[in-house]
Amino acid sequence: GDCSRDQAHYLGVQPVGTNTVFCFEKPFSSELLQILNQLNLLGHNTRFDIHAMNLQPEKPWADTMVLQYRNNTAGRKSLDVLAKRFDWEKIPTPKELKGPKGKQNQISTVPRDQVALYMADDILFTSWLWEKVYTKPQKDAAVRAGDLAVERTVQRMEARGVRLLLEP
Repeated sequence: GDCSRDQAHYLGVQPVGTNTVFCFEKPFSSELLQILNQLNLLGHNTRFDIHAMNLQPEKPWADTMVLQYRNNTAGRKSLDVLAKRFDWEKIPTPKELKGPKGKQNQISTVPRDQVALYMADDILFTSWLWEKVYTKPQKDAAVRAGDLAVERTVQRMEARGVRLLLEP
């Protein structure tokens, strides 16, 4: 079922440990979702993609945004900020994706070829971050397994709803 209020018009992911990048445009087929559920995915804010697509991953994923948060809870976490920090010349974010709340993330208005280049650049930089900055093999597997357990719990809560106890 589609329990998430979030929507993804495009998805760009890379299976961990590969040099292969996948970019998909909505609508996402059930066959694609089944395949994605079998992979160790790498991305920046992968949790959003998993949530927005209502995936049920069977393997832990790698999320460089979560890792950046763990390194510095007060720091900014966007790929644009991280690219500047590491002197990476990123393709600029399309203006339709910036702006005040309610006026941003208008990705459906961005030409397809511009979205593809922007996504490919994001995935390339995310892969570089993962390999050069964040990979700590001895700790990473346990952390990612914990992320997977938390995500499954959140998805179950959204699917069935939550009960608020108003009385103290």
